[in-house]
Amino acid sequence: MQPNFAIPAKLSFWERLAGGLAMLLAVLALGCQEKTTSGVMTPKLPYPGVQLKVACADATVATELSHRARTWSQRSGATVTFQADSRDADCVVTSPRTLGAWIAKKEVLPVPDSIRSSEHSFKWFGLISMYSERLGEWNGQVYAIPLAGEGYVLAYHEEKFADKVTADAFAQKFGRALAPPATWEDFADIAEFFADRGSPSLPPLANEPGRLATEWSMIAACYDRLAQSTNALAAQLRENKDRHTPTVRMLSFHHDLETGEPRLTQRSFVQAAALLKRLHRCRAPQAAGSVDPANSLARGTAVMAVLSLRELGQLPKTNATAPANIGLAPMMGTKSCYDPKAAELKLPTEKVSGANYIPYFGSQSLVGLVRSTATNADAAFALLTDLASQDRSIELISDPKLGFGPLRLEHLDQSREPIWQRYGFDAVRNRKLAEAIRSFLAIGLANPVYVLRTSDQAVLMDAVEKELQAAMTSTTTPEDAMTKAQAEWKRLDATRPVDERKAERRRSSGVGAGE
Repeated sequence: MQPNFAIPAKLSFWERLAGGLAMLLAVLALGCQEKTTSGVMTPKLPYPGVQLKVACADATVATELSHRARTWSQRSGATVTFQADSRDADCVVTSPRTLGAWIAKKEVLPVPDSIRSSEHSFKWFGLISMYSERLGEWNGQVYAIPLAGEGYVLAYHEEKFADKVTADAFAQKFGRALAPPATWEDFADIAEFFADRGSPSLPPLANEPGRLATEWSMIAACYDRLAQSTNALAAQLRENKDRHTPTVRMLSFHHDLETGEPRLTQRSFVQAAALLKRLHRCRAPQAAGSVDPANSLARGTAVMAVLSLRELGQLPKTNATAPANIGLAPMMGTKSCYDPKAAELKLPTEKVSGANYIPYFGSQSLVGLVRSTATNADAAFALLTDLASQDRSIELISDPKLGFGPLRLEHLDQSREPIWQRYGFDAVRNRKLAEAIRSFLAIGLANPVYVLRTSDQAVLMDAVEKELQAAMTSTTTPEDAMTKAQAEWKRLDATRPVDERKAERRRSSGVGAGE
């Protein structure tokens, strides 16, 4: 028997309207259900029988994402498996650095406009723009779903800083109090001060691929340009009839986007290499196996360290509580920055108070790409958007094993600071951690720097790391190291057509077609 949806005539107009809407919703709900063998109506699954393979080379990330994907599988009907190899994968979880290589192979699909619309439940425009647009865009088209942001902090051994004899000796030598450094130059002063007292002050540099080049780029970014707010830059562009040149100059970092030539011999990169050489003698000897800089701090064998959130999450914990002797502070800037007109470093005291800080984005963030060979691209995009959804991203960010940084603007709200509690810090230090992460992102800054995303970025950065190692461990000067690295980049560039290489450099830096 069909259900009786008749509406009594004595009801008011508004009651009849409400009843009619309820009837319509009931009919629609029935249409979205299917009857089981027992006669029970169950919701239809959007992707029944679909099998998705997700490539993720990081075993820890793959394990955690696979746990979260199970809920989506139950709601979608699709089966999701994670693997390290990308050969037959439908989608790939990867660093934004690899985007240029995927684009060059023509193996990645653009993100559908529907996902980026304001009506979509994913809420694209709630993502932090560095990840949603800048690191996932190529030639005006967005190809990547942001899955994880990033964050770096300065961690230090509070007891060593608080020791009165040590603090007095430091104040006598430098004429200022011993405190967490605000600049890389102060960081080097403190590192050398403690190292000169008889033991290494810094942990060995983490031996993950690309980490040395990342730290070099972080320092060079602060030397390379004067920090500008979005409002200040907008005013500058309004006053400048030629908007193209300052915009392209702002986007140039590893390469000059006007000429396509590498910029490694500029003073900003040489100065960064010189600072790394200065710090190297303060580091503990490189040990066999993986390096755990957070543990070095906890044991007191290191005084300070620049830590990614994932490294910070490796601090040893007792009853889920991090060591009480670890202090946290924001990432550092530099005391000077590069003056492109004078071609030298200068003290920008007239515009910058304290430290000139420029963030370097993309070294630890993750994106999801859907391959052009995906068996069901719609299902693959649906999976990735679920993993980066509002609720799911909170779960992932709060897990210190992953060390994911903020992905959405709401993650930066003070009301969301409890998401960092699983790192094990007390209320005061949890607040400092949240503040340091917000400081790292520098929301509102117009001219941050981003990782190189060209198809040859891995071999280019390997060449830089080789020369940085030589500068740190031998008599090679920072100037010679950067000259050799630049020569190697030019040698590699000579193997490719000039127009192709130059266009890719511009796309990597965010310059679109026709600009």
